[in-house]
Parts: sequence; structure tokens; C-alpha cells
Amino acid sequence: DGVESKEAEAREAVVRMASLHDALKAERSQVLLDAESVVVDLAMSMARRVVRVEPVADARVVARIAREALRHLSDRSNLLLKVH
Repeated sequence: DGVESKEAEAREAVVRMASLHDALKAERSQVLLDAESVVVDLAMSMARRVVRVEPVADARVVARIAREALRHLSDRSNLLLKVH
């Protein structure tokens, strides 16, 4: 029957879309995790420019903060960076 065939196709399409969504979500999370070192370098560079001296912050502490920020970012599509 044509209706059953179309319903089966629609179910398959939904399964494929869900799988694609999960794969893209995982890839996005991995990209954000890979960005950690770049974020740490950026934060240290910004600190150097703002205070015009070498920051004394421990890079491990900055990395931990960056990791936490990226974890929160993984559920969002926009990023607002504020420098105090």
C-alpha cells in the first residue's frame, strides 16, 4: 500500500535525521574541547595586552576555567566575551 510505504520512508527519514543530529552535536562538542588550548592562549594574550606584563596566572587554572566555559558553550550557538 502506498500510505504504508510513505510512512515507512518517513520513519526512516526521522531515524536518519536523529542520527545526523547526534553526530553533529558530538562533533560540535569535540571542536569546542579541541579549542581549549586556543582559548587559553587567547586569554593569556589578552591579559598581556591589558596589563602590559606577563600574566602570573597558572596556565592550568586558566585551562580549567576555559574548559568549564567551553562546556557551557557547547549548548549555545553564540558567545559573548567580556573583559573586566
